Amino acid sequence: LVPLFNYALPPFPGAVSLGFSIPVPLTASAQMLIIDPALVDGFAVSAGADLNVINALIFEDFETAVTGNPGTYPTGWTDGGGNYPWLVNSGGTSSSPTGPTGDHTTGSGNYMYCETSSPVAVGQTFILNLPPFNAPPTPVSASFWVNMYGSSTGTLNLEEFDGTNWNVRWTLSGDQGQAWLNQTAPLMTPTGGQYVLRFHYTAAADPTGIVYWGDTAIDDVIIQ
Repeated sequence: LVPLFNYALPPFPGAVSLGFSIPVPLTASAQMLIIDPALVDGFAVSAGADLNVINALIFEDFETAVTGNPGTYPTGWTDGGGNYPWLVNSGGTSSSPTGPTGDHTTGSGNYMYCETSSPVAVGQTFILNLPPFNAPPTPVSASFWVNMYGSSTGTLNLEEFDGTNWNVRWTLSGDQGQAWLNQTAPLMTPTGGQYVLRFHYTAAADPTGIVYWGDTAIDDVIIQ
């Protein structure tokens, strides 16, 4: 057994993410052992965890983004020109009862969301472009987590551009409860050799006409 790399971690109270990149496709499995060098008589295993290694074209948990209005997006992610921008956020949103109480990854990290407070009106849009990427030789699918909590929740689409039109590859509408939900969507092979994707949210109102209980969020986007 030959170790590929060692990674020293500072003390941490909960989940931890180890990121690395390679220039070629990867198939791998591994196990992480957490040891405490302060113990007498050498090292002792205090915990263990399986590692899932993913060969992803896009893997985005928004932890490199900077929170704000709209904040600083991760590299390659851009505003798509809707009526309002997606915002980078952590913790809860500015309205209640709507939106997540924290991100999906750790509960204390970042996510991106649509803030539907006034002056947002019914039918107005929020568009977030993903980084474009070249098509690999194998089929591609998207996996991501959504939080669509609130009585005014509208419609969130994942759309793919075919060179002429935007085509819906996944859609979900309405209040889905307060939990983060995992979603998947197969993508079509692009005619131009490059995938161009976006998240497109359209604001709605509840039966009483309220729009601002429609904050909708995404996190942990994987394209592979």
